Amino acid sequence: MYQKSEEIFDFRSSYLVLGSGLSAISVISGIIDNDSRNKIYVIDAGITEKNHSNIDETYKEKEINIPSPKFITKKNKFAYDYFRKLNKINQENFIPIGSLAKGGLSNIWGATIQPYNNLELEEYPYKSDNKLNIIYLKILDILRGYKSNLKEIDKLLETSITSFITGKPILAINETNSNKKSCSLNSCDIGCINCNREIFNSRYLLDKLISSKKIEYFNNFFIKKILKNGEDYYLECVNLKTNKNFRIIGDKIFCSLGVLATSKIVIDMHKNENELPLLTTPGGAVILFSTKNSYDSSLKVLSNKSFSGKKAEVTFNGNIFPFSKNLLAMYFGNAIAEMLFFIFGKFLFSKIYIANIYFASEFSDTKIVKNSDGIKIIASDNNNFSKVFKSCINLLRIGLKKDNFFIIPFMYKIFKPGSDIHYAGSLPMKKYPKDLECDEFGELKGFKNFFISDASSMPNLPGKGHSFNMMVNSYYIGMKNVFKNN
Repeated sequence: MYQKSEEIFDFRSSYLVLGSGLSAISVISGIIDNDSRNKIYVIDAGITEKNHSNIDETYKEKEINIPSPKFITKKNKFAYDYFRKLNKINQENFIPIGSLAKGGLSNIWGATIQPYNNLELEEYPYKSDNKLNIIYLKILDILRGYKSNLKEIDKLLETSITSFITGKPILAINETNSNKKSCSLNSCDIGCINCNREIFNSRYLLDKLISSKKIEYFNNFFIKKILKNGEDYYLECVNLKTNKNFRIIGDKIFCSLGVLATSKIVIDMHKNENELPLLTTPGGAVILFSTKNSYDSSLKVLSNKSFSGKKAEVTFNGNIFPFSKNLLAMYFGNAIAEMLFFIFGKFLFSKIYIANIYFASEFSDTKIVKNSDGIKIIASDNNNFSKVFKSCINLLRIGLKKDNFFIIPFMYKIFKPGSDIHYAGSLPMKKYPKDLECDEFGELKGFKNFFISDASSMPNLPGKGHSFNMMVNSYYIGMKNVFKNN
């Protein structure tokens, strides 16, 4: 039980989860499924569409130039607004994205589920863990709203690629409640809030847990820094609504604030280190033309087809989306958009698609550096990646022909570092961790009962979306630490 005063919240002898995004809801699920006795307190900035305008104007940020329909729509801005300014994040050749919203970036994510196979899990502590199948099942059930089966999981874990394959994407759509006739995804081609609750958003599950009293939720709480005092942790916070400072005391912390915010907190806690690695999945896009309408017209803003390729030792993954004129303009400029629209005409323009392509984190070269009042994220240009990307386009061209997709010549673009929003590995899990690394249970070396339960602790990133396995990783950390401490 906690004692409350005007300035202090004492949450010792309980679980303290920081954040409310996909990783937070996963670690909470991992704890709840294995411990029904101890209290869980969730600390969150918790910005929503409704309270977005009530926060101090000085923290508002400019629009982010990312070629995604989710970042075009202004009503989605609450999902990423304030993040960089409040966390004092600067950048060099990098687009830093994070969230202070209730539900985090699950408010605007692409909803693709891309599980890692056994080969991709070689550096993870649970590759040989016989409970992995159960965790995969659990996360799929959370995301899709129905019970999966073990055969499906076994197939996902064993799937590997020798050359090129395409398939139907796995999407985090609640198929048990799906009503595509009324779903806003059917009519929206510029990005939208999931108003009919079809795409999974962690805040939906969070609200259920709050109403069932399985957790206690505190929003409007922005964590400025964390101080270690013996076996306790002091969270120095500010209330975003009242602008008052206060302190939270905890002794068992699960940090799921998102990689950039978590890294800033930890590097500030660790007085002797000034630099962290940052893994991303560098990528790009190509423009396609299809001779057939081979996509699901009810899902205009989500992936309609997935693909995986392998050339030599380089693997890549991607998705194909129906295209819109304004999205094309974001990628290649208004002049190119107008030219293609003129060439193809209104009818043929509907047969244009975009394919995004992502590569493994071995091609990223990014670091987080501590500075006087925050952190700076620095990405180096990787000339080798540009060569790899171009060499794989030919394999993509050959592989997509059988599905009636053809690459429009010279219509490709390499993304600016950070725009993938697949961040990880700043505080990786290791069997024998060093400073600023985690053990196999996600515990940060030198910081007892301080667990890194977001993608920061993931040791590597294959070239695909990481959300599903971030959730697996977080659930594992929550589950294992219940067993460890009981």
